[in-house]
Amino acid sequence: MNVLVIGANGQLGGALMRVLKTDFDVIGTYVVDEPDELVHLDITDNDEINKVLDEVKPNIVINTAALTHVDRCEDKKELAHNINTQGNTNLFEKCKEIEAKLIFISSYYVFDGEKGWYSEDDEVNPLNVYSETKVESEKVTLQDSRNLVIRTSKIYSWGIDNRNFIARMINTLKQGNTFETTNDQYNNPISAQDLAFSIKRLIEENATGVYNAGGPDYVNNFDFATITADVFGLDKSLIIGKTTEDFNAKALRPKKCALKIDKLVQKIGFQPKSVKENLEKWKKESN
Repeated sequence: MNVLVIGANGQLGGALMRVLKTDFDVIGTYVVDEPDELVHLDITDNDEINKVLDEVKPNIVINTAALTHVDRCEDKKELAHNINTQGNTNLFEKCKEIEAKLIFISSYYVFDGEKGWYSEDDEVNPLNVYSETKVESEKVTLQDSRNLVIRTSKIYSWGIDNRNFIARMINTLKQGNTFETTNDQYNNPISAQDLAFSIKRLIEENATGVYNAGGPDYVNNFDFATITADVFGLDKSLIIGKTTEDFNAKALRPKKCALKIDKLVQKIGFQPKSVKENLEKWKKESN
């Protein structure tokens, strides 16, 4: 079975490449940075989509590509729509033509965060441009009954540069500087590795429709940072919690937005690890 991972140089895309290659023929794409062994693909370019998918002939296409900077989406609405919605629509149409399954990676941001915990059957209510594009792409993807939408909570991973929340926080505290983060946006984060494994199992089960994916914790970024500092023996007094409003962000954020994963667990029999479990594992591996 051929699997094409769109956005294979992102944190989820990279994890999918590592997890899927044990059992599938996997090819990944990039749009910037030109990593080794990846194929260039701009999903806003239909000619390029036709060229790559006709060559690869994938049975499954996983779309992890997105403009994820939520405030930038507010400023660049047309760009956000072109990448997050039209780009996925382009993939949908080509997948339908070649009879491939499309897996679209959506977000907990499709909910308004008023309820706390959300199931797959709860009504969506996007608060910002980014989440609107995700809702639109969910609708398009589900027009074909073979397709799969995965709504994921906050994704985290073990990284080495400042694009990664954990690495950015660790580097800041090691330098003796304060680290400011929000303390009022709650979700249930899932590691990229656990999410990739869940997607692999859903593929093996030929799952369709909508599935939530999240971890067992219900935390905000301040909690997350504090857990990280404890595990790595860093000074957590340097972590400063602030409200979302304190940061004067352009886009509204859901405040209490965790995803129930009963459907996922029942389908694949897998429970993602807690933040502390993953951090302790990564610390041990890095020593």
